[in-house]
Amino acid sequence: MLTIVKLLAKGLIILGKASLSVRAKHPNYIDPFFTFYRAPTLPCAWSGVAGQGQSPYTDQDVKPEDGSASQNGPGGSSSGSAVGVAAGYSPLALGTETIGSIMLPSTRAALYAVKPTQRPNALAGVIPTTDAMDTVGPMAKCTRDIATLLDILIPSDSSFCDNLGATWSDLKVGVLEPKIWKWPQYLAPLDEVSQEQITQEIEAANNKISFSARKFTTVQLESPATLQNEEGEGPFHIMEADFRDQINAYFESLEDSQVRSLKELIQFNLDHADREMPSDLGKDSQILLLRAQENTKPKASRDELLAFLRLKSGPEGIDRVLDANNLDVILCPADSEINIYTTLNTYRADSYHLTVGYPSAHMPLSYLKLNGRPFGMIAIAKAGQEHILIKVMAAWERTFPPRKPPVMDSFARGRL
Repeated sequence: MLTIVKLLAKGLIILGKASLSVRAKHPNYIDPFFTFYRAPTLPCAWSGVAGQGQSPYTDQDVKPEDGSASQNGPGGSSSGSAVGVAAGYSPLALGTETIGSIMLPSTRAALYAVKPTQRPNALAGVIPTTDAMDTVGPMAKCTRDIATLLDILIPSDSSFCDNLGATWSDLKVGVLEPKIWKWPQYLAPLDEVSQEQITQEIEAANNKISFSARKFTTVQLESPATLQNEEGEGPFHIMEADFRDQINAYFESLEDSQVRSLKELIQFNLDHADREMPSDLGKDSQILLLRAQENTKPKASRDELLAFLRLKSGPEGIDRVLDANNLDVILCPADSEINIYTTLNTYRADSYHLTVGYPSAHMPLSYLKLNGRPFGMIAIAKAGQEHILIKVMAAWERTFPPRKPPVMDSFARGRL
C-alpha cells in the first residue's frame, strides 16, 4: 500500500492492523444511500475474523439485533481504527471511507479525523468498494497529529501544521440546522431526550462560534434524498456497479490469497458459514455481495449516473452553498446524513486540481447522557482545501473542552 510506504519512509512505526466492519448495511436495504457492503443484517464493527467490536465509551454492548446503527456501537466501517485510538492502543490510525466510514466511527470515538479529497494513486493497495468514492484518511486525538499525518499523505508546497494557529476570526462559517440535519429514526433510532441533548449542545456550540467567526450564518443544503435520479438510483448503485470488477482486480493483485474473485469469496463464506455467516446475523448475510456479482448495469448508464450525482452534490450542492454565501466551510451535526454529499471523488489526470470529492473533518463535542456515547460535528470545505479544515479543527480545539478518554473498566470486561 503506497500510503503505508510513505508513513514508513517518514519513520512512523506500524503497531498493527485494525479490525474492519465486514461491509454491513442498514436493515432497510432498499434505501440507496446508507450501506457499507455485504448485507442488511450485519452490525457495524462485526467481522468473521475479529467478531463484534465494541465501543470503549458506551455502557452496553452491541447485539446482533441492534442493526448497523446501534447507539451502543462504535460505528463503521473503519471501526477498529477509531476504537484502537480511543482506547489508547495507538496515538493515531488510518481509516478508509466510502460513505461515512471515517466520520461515523470517529464521532463514536470522540476523535479528530479528516476524510481527504482523493488524490491520484492514493488507493493503491486499498481493498476497494469503488474508486469513485473510496478515500484513505487519518484519525487522532488532536489536530496536530492530524496535520502531521496529512503532511505525509498529501503533496503540498506548505505544511498543514502551518494552520494550527488559526482562530475563528480567520474563518467564514456556515452551519446547517441541527433540528433538520439528524439521523432519520429508521436509520439510527434515538430517544427524544437524547436527540434533544444533541440538538441543544450543537446549537450552543454554534452560538459560541458565531461570536468569534469572521462571518457566521445559517445555510440550507438540499436533503440527501435529492441525490438520486428519476429511477431512484443513488450512490449505492455506483457501488453495486463497480464492486465486482474492482474487488476481482484487487484479489488478482495479491501474492497470496485463498480467493481470487468475488464469486470465490461468496463461496468461501458459504464453506465457512459457522464463522462468516453465523445464524444470529441472519440468513441473508451476504445478499449484497450476490447482487454485486449479478450486476449487469451498462457502463454508459453507470457513468451517466455518476456524472449526475457529482453535479448534484458538488456544483449544485456544496459549492453552491459556499459560493453563494461567501463561506470557507460548512458545519453540520455528525449524527446526520451529511456524508452522502462528500463522497463522490474524481480528479483530472493531468494535475492535482480536484473537481469534486469534498474533504470533511470531524471534531468531538460531547457525550450522550443515555449511555456515554460521544457525538460531534463535521466540517466540509471545497475540494482540495484540507488546510481550511485544519484551521477549523485548530479553532475548535481552542474553543471547546478537551475530549474525554473512555472509562477503562471496559477493558476489564473484555469488550475490546
